[in-house]
Amino acid sequence: MFALQRQLLEEWVADQVRGLSPGPPDREGSAAAGQVSILRRTVTGIAPLLGAIALIGLAGLFAAIDAAISTRVGGARRRADARTSDPAPVRLARVVAERPRYINLVVLLRIACEVTATVLLVAYLDGRLGVGWGLTAAAAIMTVVSFVAIGVGPRTLGRQHAYTLRVDGGATVAGDFGSADPDQPAARSDR
Repeated sequence: MFALQRQLLEEWVADQVRGLSPGPPDREGSAAAGQVSILRRTVTGIAPLLGAIALIGLAGLFAAIDAAISTRVGGARRRADARTSDPAPVRLARVVAERPRYINLVVLLRIACEVTATVLLVAYLDGRLGVGWGLTAAAAIMTVVSFVAIGVGPRTLGRQHAYTLRVDGGATVAGDFGSADPDQPAARSDR
């Protein structure tokens, strides 16, 4: 039975490998190994590192917006906002009314940025340090960066500037560019 399975597997692998370009001449292995070099040519240079840095900054912004939305609004602030004609309190009321929706979206975007930045950093370090050291270095770097640049710093700023980030950031991230009139529904992209 195992001999039949091995034969079928070998035939399937041969069918999959047929037609693929061989790997570099200095490497041993099947022709499928040559396909890895295509990926490596795509993610070489400094572009993955720059992409990871940009995504870390974006993830930090999302963490700050998350902290700002989670911060409670005082009653005095709400009463003062009710007396103004500024549209910001209306946007703030929308964000506060649907707080879980906004928090979930911001957390999803932050995690997507962190994971993508980690993958880009691994791709960058793999070309310079090899797979083993590249993964180890990326894990160490992203642990520190996630704590400092995405965790502590932006969350502290988010709590210190909660009102501004909550009004501008929360509404912008969710695409809430609707009318300032509280009787008008916000423009939504899911309609």
